Amino acid sequence: METIGLFEAKTHLSAIIEKVRNGESFTITHRGKPVAELRGCGEDHKKTRQTKRAEALHYFRHFERVKLPKGYTLKSMIEEGRQ
Repeated sequence: METIGLFEAKTHLSAIIEKVRNGESFTITHRGKPVAELRGCGEDHKKTRQTKRAEALHYFRHFERVKLPKGYTLKSMIEEGRQ
């Protein structure tokens, strides 16, 4: 992990971000003391819209229907919550 000063990080942020996208990571220092780490997010943050949609559909297909107590409807429970 490369160490860079805060001023340098601020001045060359675009170039540093490009290096991070290529797998490098940095420790940012202020007056010689480490204050932050800069590294890539990983694949979890790069999910495509299609992947997110597929996960949502899977969730809803396997969602258990809740059985309401006798005499209650969803509408009546919503109205009761609003009072």
